[in-house]
Amino acid sequence: MAQRRSPKAGSVARDGGEAALPPLNLVRSFEATCRLGSMRRAGDAIGISHSVVSRNIRYLEDWMGVKLLLAGPRGIHLTPEGLSLYQTLRKAFGLIAATTEELRADRQGGPLRIGAVAGLAGKWLTPRLPLIQEIFGWPEVRLRTVDPIPAADLVDMDLMITYATFDRMPGDVTPLISPRVFPLVSRRWISRFDGIDQPGRLAEMPLIHEESREQWKLWLEQVGAGGDHRLTGPILSNATLAYDAADTVPSPVLATRFTLPGGAGDGRLVELFHTDVRLGWYVLFVAPRFAQHPAAAAFIDWLKQEMAATEATQDGTQRTDPAGDGA
Repeated sequence: MAQRRSPKAGSVARDGGEAALPPLNLVRSFEATCRLGSMRRAGDAIGISHSVVSRNIRYLEDWMGVKLLLAGPRGIHLTPEGLSLYQTLRKAFGLIAATTEELRADRQGGPLRIGAVAGLAGKWLTPRLPLIQEIFGWPEVRLRTVDPIPAADLVDMDLMITYATFDRMPGDVTPLISPRVFPLVSRRWISRFDGIDQPGRLAEMPLIHEESREQWKLWLEQVGAGGDHRLTGPILSNATLAYDAADTVPSPVLATRFTLPGGAGDGRLVELFHTDVRLGWYVLFVAPRFAQHPAAAAFIDWLKQEMAATEATQDGTQRTDPAGDGA
């Protein structure tokens, strides 16, 4: 039996005068990988394994006859052809989503769909979901976690809250609050490292990192301990894992009042030193279709006020200097 050959670049198969489209499952895998920055995240988002995502992208490249992306230890990189295809897919998916919304039943009676970075979603937003429903009358609120990517696609969300450092602020966003970022440690850590008397000395020991070592590097620079530090310690994939590890590893972890882990409320975790470091903003992306909702402006104002109140209140953590009395 003759083997089926993939179409060459630029070839067009037609049926009734229309260009043939690649299989949708291949396109979904490629689009999700580009949008989320990794095949593993793409697989989690669309409900398949990352190995299937990788295979789908190879099939898509065979189908088109061009190389679309390169994957390596530092992540994925789009080829010029891949970037062109991704830009087209973003527009197409956006049009599909907008048309779908127009054809659905009255949006005022539909759910409010919020995306948020993991720490904020789990520790701050989740307890407030019943209050959001009560105040604004949404019959249902759906919350999902998202990655803090600089360019957000709101294909299936009304709002998305992410975190961006000052030097990577995306455009077309609503700044919500610039939170204070501070190190949390367990009391076991304090008893072990009671000679650490300056924030900069944290660079000498293992730290808990979220996603990368970048946030700790920025924090150390802000407290005057900049330099080419060889930071060590585990790198965890999201804030929730990082904060939970602070009590079990134990090592220092950076937190905000919006992402405090459970141990901070019962005294197992305490804030280290007395610092006022701010590295970026929580920012809000608003889908154009939701911006027309009668309650959109009021909800955004409520978010700002509620976050300002959280930042201003005491959170139950105790501040300590390891060289001091520790309490």
